Amino acid sequence: MKLAHWQVDLQQIKHLQLFNKVALDSLDLLLQEFCAYDLDTGEVLLSPFNRNQHLYLVVKGRLRVYLGSLDNQAVSSLEVGDCAGEISFIDNDHPSAYVVAEQPTTVLRLHRESLITLFQQSPQMMQNLLELLCKRVRQGNRLILDSEQNANVDTLTGCFNRRWLEHVFERESTRCA
Repeated sequence: MKLAHWQVDLQQIKHLQLFNKVALDSLDLLLQEFCAYDLDTGEVLLSPFNRNQHLYLVVKGRLRVYLGSLDNQAVSSLEVGDCAGEISFIDNDHPSAYVVAEQPTTVLRLHRESLITLFQQSPQMMQNLLELLCKRVRQGNRLILDSEQNANVDTLTGCFNRRWLEHVFERESTRCA
């Protein structure tokens, strides 16, 4: 990751979800706390093995999110305007996933220590970050439901499998008893 020469475009930035409804004068002050960085294709931004102290906002390019291993299939993409590392940024713990640049990408980086000051300057930004976190939790819940569905249905035939049958049998035998 290398420092980028990124020109602030307030009109572009004010439409991003993190800065939605933030006053323009506050937005200019907020952006002074962020630093821009360029990532090369395939460069790892976040890893479960490294503690995260930053919030990243994608302003150009695309990031991919991998759970468990980089050998697994990506579970989601982060596009322009999306944030990365927000949970580990807030709880000061290791990230739960790998985040990797799918193509040359520019991100704005905010250090954790600047968070309190920014929230005092702009409560709207704090609300926007909470909304982003809620969106992320809902996406995680959908992933869990989808994986549960995939575990119960044979992908070739579309029929319920033995796992589902054993679960239903146990439930129905308990109900009948």
